[in-house]
Amino acid sequence: MKRRKPKHQKRTNPRILILCDGLTEKNYFTALKQDPERKRFLSALSVDILEAKKREPIQIIEEAIKRKKKALQQNNEYDYIWTVFDHDNRPKLLDAYLQAIKNNIKIAFSSIAFEYWYLLHFKKMAKAFPICKALEKELQKHYPDYKKAAQNDYVLLKNKLETAFENTVWLKKQMQHNIKEGKHITELNPYTDVDDLVKFLFSFSIK
Repeated sequence: MKRRKPKHQKRTNPRILILCDGLTEKNYFTALKQDPERKRFLSALSVDILEAKKREPIQIIEEAIKRKKKALQQNNEYDYIWTVFDHDNRPKLLDAYLQAIKNNIKIAFSSIAFEYWYLLHFKKMAKAFPICKALEKELQKHYPDYKKAAQNDYVLLKNKLETAFENTVWLKKQMQHNIKEGKHITELNPYTDVDDLVKFLFSFSIK
């Protein structure tokens, strides 16, 4: 009598990849994962938070696709893949989005930079900034402790998260008329949907 091959046991907890375009984003989400108030829930997940090897959005998506395929080949596939990048006047943004959609990869996008998410922790604002440096200068008026790629941004800002959520929803509503006119979100300034990724991670701590 032949023995039956053991069935592959499906993971009960999802495996997640968050591929970031810089240290600022990587440090923020690493600190979120380590938050004592969330760690009890998030530690049960397999969350890989990595800095991308290259900076252009299309290159980040291509790396995410390669990591997705490699994980699948190793029978350790990702259930969710997120990429985090900003506008910062980079090329081929729309191409990156189209590739991401094709490969079921989600994007947390900010314009002009990730720091707009930080700014929304303090106030409602729909002001466009042409470059990241201009945004950082405005941010420091409200957040004097801000330093590029700091490791403690999440910790210092987490008590203002509800304000950030509310202000981000407000900003998206302000941008709706541009979207209705046919603009893609990569053409918007300002814009951020980093809140979608934060809420996604938080959703596991309330189950």
